[in-house]
Amino acid sequence: MLNKQYRLKNKKEIAFVYKSGKKTAGKNLILRFILNNKQLRFAFVVSKNKVKKAVERNKIKRMLRVIINAKIDKIIKKADIVIEYKGYINFINSKEEYKKIKIILDKEIDFLFQQNNFYSF
Repeated sequence: MLNKQYRLKNKKEIAFVYKSGKKTAGKNLILRFILNNKQLRFAFVVSKNKVKKAVERNKIKRMLRVIINAKIDKIIKKADIVIEYKGYINFINSKEEYKKIKIILDKEIDFLFQQNNFYSF
């Protein structure tokens, strides 16, 4: 579970990130962010047009939160980040498929964060 201090919840702030933030796209995810001096905050978006069932949308958001929670110590920049799921992976409810999708999204988040210099090594 992602700590409350790392959550971006206000609709106006999310709209501000969409409007004036930078955008980087991968195969399955879109990373939108705007740097700030306050703290690191995340929002996760899964469109109803891409993933019809609410259960699957919530599973994807939960999966993304778990991935980010594991990487939060490596991220050095303070920013408001919106991670948007494009919906190109067909979601299957088996545990094997869940693990495969998690690995794919994990690698893609690493790639997008490295591309935008969010990590410290």
